[in-house]
Amino acid sequence: MINLKMDRKEFFAVIEGLVRSSQSAQYVWREIVYKSIFNMNAEDLDYLWYYLRRDIHPCYFYDHDGTTEPQPGHDDFAHALAAMHRGNRYTVTCQGPKQVKQHKYLCYKYNGEYRPLLNVGVTCKRFQPFDAVIPKEWIRAVGHRSVPENIYVPDDKKAWWTELPE
Repeated sequence: MINLKMDRKEFFAVIEGLVRSSQSAQYVWREIVYKSIFNMNAEDLDYLWYYLRRDIHPCYFYDHDGTTEPQPGHDDFAHALAAMHRGNRYTVTCQGPKQVKQHKYLCYKYNGEYRPLLNVGVTCKRFQPFDAVIPKEWIRAVGHRSVPENIYVPDDKKAWWTELPE
């Protein structure tokens, strides 16, 4: 395994270069950006979220004659943005049909489903896979965390940050 240490601007430049020049952009969102979420502090996450939303979003969602046309790879991009958004955090308590105990997960919401980032309340916190979903019938309680301010989002773009998609 190779470990790299980059500041947020370098990381953004790497992501942008890979996404704009590669057919393997799906890999970038699933294996690089998503897996890096817990290696970044809040300020780095906010910076990266805003610049990805501002500069990369138009690559996946073309505005054509007043309608938005999703492009190949848009779902993984939007999924990664949802996972990175610090205001899109929920504590979900769930219990599967064959489980004796309830479990708590730090989740984000994407496409109307709660997707776990990691399990909480246990000694060994495990990062959850990109495609993991908590089935609705397993959910016992949901707590929403407040939406923190993102200092990188200018006033005329605040809706990007505050109006969370379902």
